[in-house]
Amino acid sequence: MEGDSGAHLHVAVFPWLAFGHILPYFELSKALARRGHRVSFLSTPRNIQRLPKVPPVSSHLLHLVQLPFPSGTPLPPGAEATSDIRLEDNGHLKKAFDELEAPFAAFLDSVSPPVDWVVHDFSAHWMPRLAVPRCLPCAYFSVFSPPCLAFFGAPSMVLGASGDGSDGSDWFSNVKSLTVPPPWISGIATTIAFYTYEAIGLSVVTVVNESGVSDSHRWASTNDSVQLVIVRSCPELDGDWIRLLQDLFAKPIIPAGFLSPAVQNGVARTVAANPDGEIFEWLDRQTPGSVLYVALGSEALLSVELFHELAQGLNLSGIPFLWALRRPASLPPDAELIPEGFEAETAGKGMVLAHPAVGSFLTHCGWSSIIEGLSHGLTLVLLPLFADQGLISRLAVERGYGREVPRAEEDGAFTREGVAETVRFVAADTAGEPLREAARAAAAVFSDYALQESYVDGLAQYLVENKYKLRP
Repeated sequence: MEGDSGAHLHVAVFPWLAFGHILPYFELSKALARRGHRVSFLSTPRNIQRLPKVPPVSSHLLHLVQLPFPSGTPLPPGAEATSDIRLEDNGHLKKAFDELEAPFAAFLDSVSPPVDWVVHDFSAHWMPRLAVPRCLPCAYFSVFSPPCLAFFGAPSMVLGASGDGSDGSDWFSNVKSLTVPPPWISGIATTIAFYTYEAIGLSVVTVVNESGVSDSHRWASTNDSVQLVIVRSCPELDGDWIRLLQDLFAKPIIPAGFLSPAVQNGVARTVAANPDGEIFEWLDRQTPGSVLYVALGSEALLSVELFHELAQGLNLSGIPFLWALRRPASLPPDAELIPEGFEAETAGKGMVLAHPAVGSFLTHCGWSSIIEGLSHGLTLVLLPLFADQGLISRLAVERGYGREVPRAEEDGAFTREGVAETVRFVAADTAGEPLREAARAAAAVFSDYALQESYVDGLAQYLVENKYKLRP
């Protein structure tokens, strides 16, 4: 019944094919299912297989739907996510994603009960072709933080068609524009911007790739067409930015909280009483708060030389550390990521971050990693690598949560000495104590289970109350 707060929905959830997107979408799906809503989570078969297990309490409501790529996709065998491919193959992956339009339409027409809402990612710019004829309201769930989303401006500006830049539509492709705060965020006291080497790398989003569409067009057309934008944050952290987004996008912006898998049952997750393995035995022997955890995500865009420089810098710092090292698909399989004689360990990030021996976190500045680190009150050593990560790093520095590894402005190179000095400052030096205090204070918000769950409650209520009102 329209406006019935007790009604249950059927929500189709459709993320982009990157695990930095897939996993937050999966957390949102679980959160909606916990509230009694049916959720269909759609992705390709291999990505579905790589998901964490659906909690038994939600298994009857959270359904995993496989949409295989059509045959003939120009991708390596088994490649279904960005972590499976080289960066230069990203356009081919987007082309393959676009070929899921017809299978997605077939799902909408055959599933029972029918879908009430589609929650999708920036990549599905074609969704209006399916949603409008079926009178389906759509929401864009942004895995980008509200400040990063606001930095890129109004979708209408990006879609501007003057061709001469007078409407601001060339802003994305102007490297100099990206290195200063844009004029539309002048009402917020911030200096966040990209460094030159980051801006040069980001300008590729305006280029039409093998899919026939640029990433900037995907992002802008998606945000322009949806009825609602969901952000992964809360007003306690990003209230000014959420209000700015509402003005820029001229549509409802609803916070969903942080959706952190690290926060359960009211407290940050703790390590099991008797964890197995040498890693946890080693951690148990360390002084509480003394260990630096190092993780650069599944798509670390570093050369072999910079991997070596990072390793030597960690050794030079004198701080005990644990490095979860993954081989990026962008590097040759025979590339030696760590110097000869250097010993690296791997471990599950969530369990390690929760260990009392860990006090600081060297991160690539993915929003999910920042959320998880601050949920445990860890001080941050910031090493942004691509996309929005530079902005996330600058904002973390502004808020006093950590310090960024010094980089060369022209190419992003760094030195072992710069790594070592930053690690020591963040993890051990007396001068770094204000950072450690700020990170511990942030945990009060990031790990507040009741607070974060209240935002999912609000989102679910909004979807129920507006499933008819916001139909296109």
